[in-house]
Formats: sequence, C-alpha cells, structure tokens
Amino acid sequence: METRCITAITLLIYRNFFPVILFVSIVLGSCKDDSVAPITVTLPQKPIIKGVDVSFLPDILAEGYSYKNDKGIAEHPLLTLKNNGINTIRLRLWHDADSTSSSLIAVKNLVNVARSYGLQVCISVHYSNTWADPGHQTTPKPWQQLPIKILVDSVVNYTKLVVQTLQPDYIQIGNEINNGILWPTGSSSALSNFRLLLGDAIYAVRQTSKSTKIMLHYAGLDGAQYFFNNTVSNLDYDMVALSYYPIWHGKSLEAIQVVSQQLKASTGKPVCITETSYPFTLGWNDYTNNVVGDSNQLIKAFAPTTEGQAKYMQELIKMVKDESSLVGCIYWGAEWVSYRGNTATNGSTWENQALWDFNGVALPAMKAFK
Repeated sequence: METRCITAITLLIYRNFFPVILFVSIVLGSCKDDSVAPITVTLPQKPIIKGVDVSFLPDILAEGYSYKNDKGIAEHPLLTLKNNGINTIRLRLWHDADSTSSSLIAVKNLVNVARSYGLQVCISVHYSNTWADPGHQTTPKPWQQLPIKILVDSVVNYTKLVVQTLQPDYIQIGNEINNGILWPTGSSSALSNFRLLLGDAIYAVRQTSKSTKIMLHYAGLDGAQYFFNNTVSNLDYDMVALSYYPIWHGKSLEAIQVVSQQLKASTGKPVCITETSYPFTLGWNDYTNNVVGDSNQLIKAFAPTTEGQAKYMQELIKMVKDESSLVGCIYWGAEWVSYRGNTATNGSTWENQALWDFNGVALPAMKAFK
C-alpha cells in the first residue's frame, strides 16, 4: 500500500498587528517516511511602528534652520529620517490653534510632505488649544461651558473633520489622558462623561475611516493597568499607547516589557511606546532651560553622550522587535533643536534630546531604527 506523506505547516501572519493562524497542508505524493525532505518556511516579521514626533518642524523650517544628514550635507529632515529606517511621523493637533505648527492647516501640509516620502502618519489630537497632558486638559474656548450633550456633538464633528482632512494611519483620542480630557466636564472624576466623550470620538473615527487605527494614550507605567482595565475598559480602541521618560516614569527599560506583557494579556491590545527620548549631552546650545540636565534623571547604563543615546534607542527598538506585546516606538522631540540661535531664551527645552546635534547633524541614535 502506498504511504501518503502530509506535512502541516503553521504560519503565524501579522495583519494589522493582530496575529492570524493559517494552516497549510502540503501533499508530497508517494513516499517513505525517511524520504520526507524538511521544508523551510520563512515567517513574515511583525510590522513595527518606527516613528518620531516632529510637530515643531513647520515652525523650525519657517525660521530657515538647516538640518543635515550624518555626513553633514543639508537634507530635508523627513528624508534623513526615512533613510534611517523611520516609517512613521507623529504630529500633535491643537483645536483652532494660533501656533504655526499645530493648526489643522499646518498639520495637513506636513502630512502631505510625509506621504510624499512614503511615511505613515500618527495624529495626536489634543482636544485643546495648548499642551494636553496629565496636568493640563484645557477645553478650547468655543467649547467651554457647553452642556455635555452639545460638547459630545462638537467632539464628534471635530473628530470626523480631522479624520477626513488628514486620513491618518493612527490616531490618538486625546494626549496623555490619565486624568481625563476636556476639563472639568470630561475629567476622570466625572468618569461617565469621560467615557462618553472617548466612546463617541472613537465612534466618529470608525464612521469616517475603516483603516485608521485608534490609540488611547497614557503617560507612564505606574497605574496603566488600572486605567486600561477599568477606566477605559470595553471601549473600541485598537492599541495601547504609553509615554516613557526616565526622568518621570522610572529608570528601568525592563519595566516597559513587564507592563506591556501585562496590558496585552489583560486587554488583548498591542502596546506602542508613543513618546520617549534620551539626551546626547547635558550641555546646552541656547539660553532656554532644558528639561533634562542632570545624570540623576537618567538610567545609569546609558550615559548622556551620543553613544549613550544611541545605545538607549538600540535597546528599546530591540525590545520592541523581540517582545510580542510591543508593536512600536516613537521618539518625541526628534526635531526640536536650538533653531533660534545660541542666545535665544525662547528656543528649545529639548535641544540636548533631539536626534540632530547642536550643528544640525543627524546623530547615531537615528540609526537605531534601521
């Protein structure tokens, strides 16, 4: 009697960050057991968001600053980033912003440039006219004092406009929303309002785009489990977004891995580090006080040098590649150099954490994304 040898191959395919199991049976015809040749299948790698936030770029370019690649040659910064393996840019959006860089028009223009370089786009919608973070969620003036129903309608209509105009690959419903959005109406102390605003904004995205992935963004590692498993549980989002800065969120990269594993297990959502950074020096190049200026604010294993900054990013990107619960890393303030000159008191507080040095030359840390 003939023997039919059937080899079953299981392929783990990542599609839109969610694994799909595909079983393929290959019939090899008549053979003996010892004649079956091994079949090698190369599994596709999971897609990784390798991104940088470049929200200040319109302001900086408007003042004539010249970014250079690692050879010291002037080059559009988005091209330099693309050539170093970055596939996504993140941009903040302020409502009715006077800022050159954060208005809907300015963001749309930069999105168009990014797309011309083949880059994906992540939009962080602040639902504010200024910085939104755990300590600030200021409601835009036109929306202040509105009853909750009208505020929800305003958020829905605005969110639809944003998605229609920018067509983002990824969108954050709020920025670092640990304590709510649109204070005081949508603060975390008014949980039903907070969830209503988030839920209806998410619905607005779903109604407007079938492809845009939705992130909910929490600052830090401590408290993230409670937030995603209780405060925003059962909401229809796609990805957990976390900020991680050693100065504020602990001095252990390993903690990122632990928390991401816990979050993926409890929520079923993949995790993206949507904000991080590290200094290449503790020095300064303008007279605007820097956020980081002391080695005690950092991780001992990574010195505040060009090599230390590069090593920090290499370790973090490697973790993202190796850890199944992590799907991306976005560097914040990559472009925020001291663009107004070394005497400016209104320059950059992030100049020593940018991915270009004080001469505008691309730093080695950028190569970590490759």
